[in-house]
Amino acid sequence: MSAFLASGVALPGTAPLPILRSDNYDMVVLSILGANTSSNAVNVDITVSGDRVGYKELFKNNQIAVGNSTDYVANKYILPSGCEFQARASASGSITMYVGSYLVDFP
Repeated sequence: MSAFLASGVALPGTAPLPILRSDNYDMVVLSILGANTSSNAVNVDITVSGDRVGYKELFKNNQIAVGNSTDYVANKYILPSGCEFQARASASGSITMYVGSYLVDFP
């Protein structure tokens, strides 16, 4: 079994928020894009954590200018089962994260 998954998550606060979790299957993450929807520049942190990877900061204080977006995963990233991506914005309600992934179930 395999499936393409897409989602958009608005970051409501400044605390880290899970934007993608791989519970039972490994996932191929094709894209993680952050779009600034506010009238000010915003800094974004992206982390990945879980049993198989520990805790890793992928991006820290990456600034997105007004009206712009940043593609954090532009090609692919293998997200092991039991791991998750988290995002945090420096301002509440200013960033929407878009995630495109491919769920793969190997027999």
